[in-house]
Amino acid sequence: MEKKVDLRLVLVLMASYVAYATDPTQLQDFCIGINNPIDGVFVNGLFCKNPIQATPNDFLFKGLNIPGNTNNKQGSNVTLVSAANLPGLNTLGISLARIDFAPYGLIPPHTHPRAATEIFTVLEGTSTSVSSPPTSRTAKPALLGCPQPRDVFVFPGWPHSFSIQHWQDPICGHCKPEQPKTRE
Repeated sequence: MEKKVDLRLVLVLMASYVAYATDPTQLQDFCIGINNPIDGVFVNGLFCKNPIQATPNDFLFKGLNIPGNTNNKQGSNVTLVSAANLPGLNTLGISLARIDFAPYGLIPPHTHPRAATEIFTVLEGTSTSVSSPPTSRTAKPALLGCPQPRDVFVFPGWPHSFSIQHWQDPICGHCKPEQPKTRE
């Protein structure tokens, strides 16, 4: 009897760990985030707009065509499109970023606590991108890529990454999850 209890306890602990480590599937097709609790249902940190009241503007973001100000210490600017400024992204599990670089600008080394996978498409110029895995005996120490115009570089869901731009041209990146938290 004692062994059965131990096995059950181990299975329960393993199941709760797996459930904690994943992003759950959304409960509905979309949830347009709003700040007014009278108009919706609370899901994923935001209230959801009634789907009948959805408009095309709830799924439209304008402004990625405007270069960001790179006159700062890093020589870069990130324009993030997330559920905070595009309500239709709420619960869809994605976000998008435009990154502009001054000559030799960089995205400093940073971490993604939720192990966000990033995919970068270089529109113009050349970038050096580095991603390092969590401490492991089997993984390579780092991935180094030098994407050219219209190349794509994927950062696996590893926690550490940075990018350096060699010329003054835009780079466009895509991040998952929907709120790609970063720490420098």
